Amino acid sequence: MLIIKKPTKLVSILKKQRLCNPDLYVSLIATMGNLHQGHFELIKYGRLKSNYLIVSIFVNPMQFSTFEDFNIYPKKLKEDIKRLIEYQVDILFAPTSKAMYPNNYKNHTYINVPKYSSILEGEKRPGHFLGVTTIVSKLFNLISPQLVVFGEKDFQQLIIIRQLIMHMNYNIKIVSLPTIRAFDGLALSSRNQYLTIKERKIAPILYKILLQLSKNIQNKNIKDIILQKKMLLHEASIKLNSYGFKVDLLKIRSAKDLMKLNKHNKNIIILCSAWLGKTRLIDNIKFKL
Repeated sequence: MLIIKKPTKLVSILKKQRLCNPDLYVSLIATMGNLHQGHFELIKYGRLKSNYLIVSIFVNPMQFSTFEDFNIYPKKLKEDIKRLIEYQVDILFAPTSKAMYPNNYKNHTYINVPKYSSILEGEKRPGHFLGVTTIVSKLFNLISPQLVVFGEKDFQQLIIIRQLIMHMNYNIKIVSLPTIRAFDGLALSSRNQYLTIKERKIAPILYKILLQLSKNIQNKNIKDIILQKKMLLHEASIKLNSYGFKVDLLKIRSAKDLMKLNKHNKNIIILCSAWLGKTRLIDNIKFKL
């Protein structure tokens, strides 16, 4: 596995690889490191579907709001490298912040997907998706992958990157894989390690309450869901609060485009983010009526 830190070197090596192998089919898995089984499922898929696999690790300061955890975000590059070698990754691209933002990210040109970046999670985390789309676009420009694979846990991010690919005319296929969960239902996340032992026992209740909410909704028709939505969400919020969660976001939306429900919707998603202690948990459940 090649470990590359400089964007210019990455471009140079990929150019040589493509000259030597015209049939090179490149997949990219973009991460912020501290890899867990959710990441490895994406990597396994990329390895299966391509003949050249690139994983990026970059903790992107641009996507952290002022109140978020950039300075303490877990960084375990040595452990990540060992695991990536096991998964037969061809290139690990692990640039520094200065390499990606030579003049500081605050003075950097950015890419914005306006319709989706300021709603839901974007409203709660101003500037977050601006950072995501800017760095993902830079990775696409440097690597020119044919395939990218993302998880569905960060569902709004997935929708936004689909829009980015379409709007910017990238010739890239995007594949999404279902959320990977621990044995007790908790969605895997690099931030789960912030949870205390007591909080880790409580955390799976978030998914259980969302699951119950989805079952309640599936027993109704779309008109009733629209009429009863506020009540259903209020009841779920009360349950979550009773276990110590502080609900930040809880919405029922169209799984197609994240817009508000209308009578034609068949694909539904429940989106939730909630604080448990100092940890912000994100989860969702997608289903058809």
